[in-house]
Amino acid sequence: MGQVVGGALLIYLLSKLIEWAIIKRVMNDPIAGGFVSVGIAYVLAVILYGYGFANGGPWNSSGFLAYAPGAVIVAIIRMVMRKKRIEDATE
Repeated sequence: MGQVVGGALLIYLLSKLIEWAIIKRVMNDPIAGGFVSVGIAYVLAVILYGYGFANGGPWNSSGFLAYAPGAVIVAIIRMVMRKKRIEDATE
């Protein structure tokens, strides 16, 4: 359970940073931009996990499963919050 919470926190923070630094300047659609930022954050988290747990050996690929639940949770939460914010802005 702790790894899911930690993974979700890492994915959330990375996706917010990526969205602030890159996605807002490239994409106009906020919903698609949110999905793209979460996807990029997931890939970065897996890469960091793989090299962090390599311990001097080859890259460790077990991060794909470790961060997948966190990425799904963050994507769902961010899209629900984003849709709500868009609906509130149009009213």
